[in-house]
Amino acid sequence: MTAIRSLRAVLLDDHGRIETFLDSILNLLARNELAVIEQEWAPFEDVVLAHLDGEEMHVIPTFAKADPEGARRILAEHARIREGLSRLGVAFELRRVRPNDVQDLARLLVDHAMTEESYLYNWSETHIQREASSRLVRRIASTWHPFGDRRRTRRR
Repeated sequence: MTAIRSLRAVLLDDHGRIETFLDSILNLLARNELAVIEQEWAPFEDVVLAHLDGEEMHVIPTFAKADPEGARRILAEHARIREGLSRLGVAFELRRVRPNDVQDLARLLVDHAMTEESYLYNWSETHIQREASSRLVRRIASTWHPFGDRRRTRRR
């Protein structure tokens, strides 16, 4: 397996990890366990933000040279995801979260992942240099903690 393939595999695995976190949060929400979600929100947010940041630093700049419009679309989706994470983080802290808002973010994340998996990640297999690939793999790996593990990757 080449470094490029392992980059794609890590990104796909990270999407799976984000989806697992999200499924857990949606299940907790269905049981109205807002206090537990509030504790889990920061680690979830850390994982998503590290993933977005890694792509923006190590994949999208090169991708933008090949497909500027595609890169703009992905960055716009990243901005919407960040906005949704921030808005929900505040809502959880204020205990004013609405299930529909969480479900809207979940749909956005799933749709975004499908776009990246079918387009950006296939492109990255042949266009991302080994050095950039290794940096991104290390960045994502630094956030790999099981759901419920309270270790933090960044300070608030």
